[in-house]
Amino acid sequence: MARFLSLLAVLFATAAFAVDPPTSADPRLVVELFAAAPDIVHPIAMDFDSKGRLLVVESHTHFRPAKYDGPKHDRIRRLEDTDGDGKADKFTTFYEGTDHTMDLAVHFDGSVYLATRNEIIRLRDTDGDGKADEKTRIVFLETAGNYPHNGLSGLAFDSKGNLTFGMGENLGASYKLIGSDGTTIADTEGGKIFHCTSDGKKLRRVATGFWNPFGAGYDIFGRLFVVDNDPDSSPPCRLVHVVEGGDYGFQFRYGRAGRHVFQAWNGELPGTLPYVAGTGESPCEVISYESDGLPAEYLGSLLVPAWADHRVERYVLKPRGASFGADRKAFIQGGKEFHPSGLSVAPDGSVFVSDWGSRSYELHGKGAVWHVRQKDAKPVKRPVDPKDAILSLDRKIRENAARELVKSEEGLRQLHSYATCPSVRIRASVLTALIDASDDKIDLAKIAAKDEEVGIREMAVRALVASGKDVEELARLKEKAISVRAEAMTGLKEGEASLAVGPLVSSDDPFLRNASIQCLAKAHEVRLWAQFQRAEAKTRVGFLLAWRLSSHKDSLRFLEEFFLKDPDPDVRFLAVKWVSDEKLIAFRRQIVEMLKDPKLDPRGFIALATALARLDDKPVNDDGLADYFLGKLFDKSAPLATRIMAVQSLSATSNKLKTEQLTALFAEDTTLLSIEALRALKDRGDAKAAPSVFALARDAKQPVAV
Repeated sequence: MARFLSLLAVLFATAAFAVDPPTSADPRLVVELFAAAPDIVHPIAMDFDSKGRLLVVESHTHFRPAKYDGPKHDRIRRLEDTDGDGKADKFTTFYEGTDHTMDLAVHFDGSVYLATRNEIIRLRDTDGDGKADEKTRIVFLETAGNYPHNGLSGLAFDSKGNLTFGMGENLGASYKLIGSDGTTIADTEGGKIFHCTSDGKKLRRVATGFWNPFGAGYDIFGRLFVVDNDPDSSPPCRLVHVVEGGDYGFQFRYGRAGRHVFQAWNGELPGTLPYVAGTGESPCEVISYESDGLPAEYLGSLLVPAWADHRVERYVLKPRGASFGADRKAFIQGGKEFHPSGLSVAPDGSVFVSDWGSRSYELHGKGAVWHVRQKDAKPVKRPVDPKDAILSLDRKIRENAARELVKSEEGLRQLHSYATCPSVRIRASVLTALIDASDDKIDLAKIAAKDEEVGIREMAVRALVASGKDVEELARLKEKAISVRAEAMTGLKEGEASLAVGPLVSSDDPFLRNASIQCLAKAHEVRLWAQFQRAEAKTRVGFLLAWRLSSHKDSLRFLEEFFLKDPDPDVRFLAVKWVSDEKLIAFRRQIVEMLKDPKLDPRGFIALATALARLDDKPVNDDGLADYFLGKLFDKSAPLATRIMAVQSLSATSNKLKTEQLTALFAEDTTLLSIEALRALKDRGDAKAAPSVFALARDAKQPVAV
């Protein structure tokens, strides 16, 4: 009877979704319903466990209605198709007890990691009864911030099994991120990527400048990709290639909207990095597809569910300097109630997609899991013996086999025999396993110099750097692929950077420039500033950024003596941003004096006004700065240049600015001020201003420009 009721529920759910089910743009693929409400509701993240069973986060706490009668906490549901008919028919609970659960990822040792808004935990089933009985906290986020989905998320494991994860902007609340060994990172600015060991030790920051890096994944070459939601007024959402020490431009302190001059979204500011591609709205996950359940051209594609655009997107990477661009290809498109959030590749290489089922953030009792597979796909028999499995097209099988083979002398011999295999995927798995096992028989220098695949050369150079080997020759520009040179820079020793890296701080490639700046800062080569004082402005910008990163004892002296007085406006702008970001109170007098410059442009004016407000502990978000600019605009004793700059700095659509205030400026009979007021009114598009504007147009005494 219970089985009949369960099947009946699936039939009803199928009927409910049959009106507008998601479809594939590829005629070779089909999208089928695997499970639906009431068997699975509000599904978010998902992954397959070590036995090939689908685990799904089922939310019961994300904006829970007052009269909601579901479970009190979130659950991890296990979905199984026991009769092979393509529909889930067995639903069990692996774990229940977390709130605001955002992500799930299964480690290659079988452990299940969960990210909630405030913690990352590791779950294990030690007695084999199908339920988690061991719970270990890996990382804890101590903060007053409590919005459900701008805390911890974006779980991903590197090849060694260590953990990378994201943290959202946390609405600007101060926080302490605490690892299992007590390592603590305290800050007031969220939007970062972090890394720690698999048990939560050695916590460190990897990159900054994100709004909400909700999904993360590594490709076969160890490159990290993240999907980041967009600030309110700064679309699109973005797919990002994350590198060590990268700054991706967003800081919540300067306003949620993302429009402030101190913010960047696509590498607009020197020292910030651009995105790979804009994505659909609300991307929740990114996976690098590496299996054989989809057509061969899908290999290496990045798959991204765009929650608010009702589709799963496919991105094909293309080299762009030291990083990538990407072409978006049509993949899965659904109707208005299709809201994909989680993705996972099944053991047979097909893809499963979780569907929140509604545009409502509040719990609603809907949801589904969809299965994307090739038409007429035959059952796949996976090799068990590592000697055979190393040749598999499926990444998990291949990499697990490589981890097993490195444990024996015979296995090592087999891996070495495949080190020059024509298949780049097998070579990548082999090299990864040998590097992680610290095998000293692998000739990393030779691979770094000669392998035909850039990604393999990058891996070899990273390994050389980690081992402390000399990479100076590669960094001296003999390597044509600048992504490999960028990797090599991280291993240069003090004294080597001046020749190999110094000139590259002005490179046109932002990732190469970032690597050179990071190198100079770490190697304390910033003392070379003296020889670059008369260099071009782009070079001086690079050295400013290196000085700031270095925390060198002389850095603030150079900030005062050179950067704040530099003749180039870009250098001065970044110097002011340095003062503002770090609230360097000692420089308040210089900021006040710089504000008196009659040649200031709007960008410089906003930067200086922001820095002054920060130093005076005043808010520098959109509303806080609007109050400051309004005060200057309507202060008739202020210089005219300052008042004009104030109206130019205000957002025409700001709620703080009233149409009547702008039209009142016409009465002051100041041509330049009237022109700026008219420009603001044009952008505002408020019909209430029309009578005053017509009156001004009819007034023959007004200058022609007005």
